[in-house]
Amino acid sequence: MRTQGYIFYIDRVLLPVAPSSVTVTHKNMNNVINLINDAEFNMLKQEGLQEISFKFMLPSQRYPFARYLGFYQRPSYYLNKLKNLKKRAKPFQLIIIRNYPNSGRAYFSTNLKVSIEDFSVEEDAGEGMDVYVDIKFKEFIDPRPKQYIKNADGTMSIQNQRWTDKVESRIKEMKYGDKIWQVIRNETGGLDQLQTVIEVNGISSLTGFVSDKLRLW
Repeated sequence: MRTQGYIFYIDRVLLPVAPSSVTVTHKNMNNVINLINDAEFNMLKQEGLQEISFKFMLPSQRYPFARYLGFYQRPSYYLNKLKNLKKRAKPFQLIIIRNYPNSGRAYFSTNLKVSIEDFSVEEDAGEGMDVYVDIKFKEFIDPRPKQYIKNADGTMSIQNQRWTDKVESRIKEMKYGDKIWQVIRNETGGLDQLQTVIEVNGISSLTGFVSDKLRLW
């Protein structure tokens, strides 16, 4: 049985079948120094960059347990996306939403800017035409200090980063039948703020609708 306890977005692309497990590695940059008396001293430093790795399946056909934003995509669509992300040499957003079993309500999430360190593609005749991808990401932190400026429309932006994030809160009037993920994508230009919107609005289902108002960033 496939688990849907996780929801994964790689640069705004939803994985159709979420991995059943994920490994997050926290490394230190400590240095071990050899002293004159042959003893060792561990010089403690700040935590290093996080590494996230997992393995996921790309279905060769539309399965009932798979999840899509709209319609079925072939494995080649996702593989090309990963190759392009690696080639362009720019960070992107990795979002992992963890849901309570049988409720669909998020209880813990990971939202990081990352880069792809490496990935491998596995095909097995015993698994039919489905494709499996083993991938590793590394956290990205922009070393430049952040400087906020006020825009003409009253919003705030980070000036000296190549990837600008607006700091803005606004209310979206919802109509009956509006899909939450569609509204977020149309109003914000993507799904980078998905987890923030879910948590602030107390949303339990991405495919449901909100009959009143939705707070966006």
